[in-house]
Amino acid sequence: QRRVHGGESIETRARFLLEVVDACVAEIGADRVGIRLSPFVTYNAAFWEDPVRDVAYVATELAKRKIVFVHIERRDLMNPADTRDVTSEFKKHFSGLIISNIKFDREEAEKYIDEGHADAIAFGVPFMYNPDLVRRFVENRPERNPQPENPLASAYGDMSKPRVEYNDHPFLE
Repeated sequence: QRRVHGGESIETRARFLLEVVDACVAEIGADRVGIRLSPFVTYNAAFWEDPVRDVAYVATELAKRKIVFVHIERRDLMNPADTRDVTSEFKKHFSGLIISNIKFDREEAEKYIDEGHADAIAFGVPFMYNPDLVRRFVENRPERNPQPENPLASAYGDMSKPRVEYNDHPFLE
């Protein structure tokens, strides 16, 4: 049984993550291993004490293992006031491919890649509101983006009311 408590070192808190990565690398090879990191998520009391500091350690350790990519949430989706960006810090220590996400529009994503902060951008919430997001990007059409305080609750709907499903959002004509 594993218990990790706040106040423990990043080395202790990252041990399980790195053991899993090591097992995957041993089984299938580093050239087939990637990982997703969510340093701002606090679901189920999971947390990183200092996401910006802690990603430097994790990035350095993952770089030693030469895994193919890391998909990392750059900031806190549920706290728009927190604008800290961990992807840029991660990139300083990791030479593999980096996929970033959270609160990108097309223009910002292109700029972020052009400036070398990430190699690719993943769009999650925008696809919930725009099932034809790629077409909107190609045709330079506006996105449907309600910008609710809680984008996930808005996308999935209030469970006490009739739900709006992914395909209920309108496609371009």
